[in-house]
Amino acid sequence: MKIKSSYISKKRIFHLLLSVICIIYVGSILFIDQYSSNITNHNQFRIYFWFIVPLALYLISFYIEEPIKHARHWLNPRRILVTDIHISVVMTVVLFVAVLTIPLFADLEKYYLTDPIEPLMWTIWVLAWLPGWELMHRVLLPIHLNRLLPGKGWLLIPVFEGAYHLVKPWPETLGMIVFSFGLTAWTVYRKNACLPILMHIFIEVFLGFYLYFYFSK
Repeated sequence: MKIKSSYISKKRIFHLLLSVICIIYVGSILFIDQYSSNITNHNQFRIYFWFIVPLALYLISFYIEEPIKHARHWLNPRRILVTDIHISVVMTVVLFVAVLTIPLFADLEKYYLTDPIEPLMWTIWVLAWLPGWELMHRVLLPIHLNRLLPGKGWLLIPVFEGAYHLVKPWPETLGMIVFSFGLTAWTVYRKNACLPILMHIFIEVFLGFYLYFYFSK
């Protein structure tokens, strides 16, 4: 009985250590990406350190979770409910309107509507950061923050995302915090990130189309 107790204790310590590593890693890598002047290729940096390394950490988390189905929940499309679809429709409309308000804010107009975008480069840019961003914030952090701080830990995720966007115009920073709060709350409540990830993909795709046609006028 003592052996079993010791085994459980060591396993729990390993889980908690992995959680601490994951949370510190995400916070550190976001800070480095945003504020380091030594990164010569941000797209390459994000593919490696926003996606590949977090994917490895997620797979470790996936295989040590007991029962393993708890880890599968997060990216399992079969867990999507009708309620989720209704919420996604509402959020799609909100995001659509949010993009259309860009010209109403001088800071956003200057940031987005000054230089035209090149569609191929925009696509490469989005593909370089979006998968890793969502993997970190909608899957990896919810799993491990919930382990360290059950119930309330996920509230740190909007802080992470908002802090990263502090260099952006204030309406986008504020919008990102609200957007992150909604997506993360939805993800944690459902223990599934499929539709929240699709919502983020939608806003980036729609923003790309909006900017392309804006400069094509």
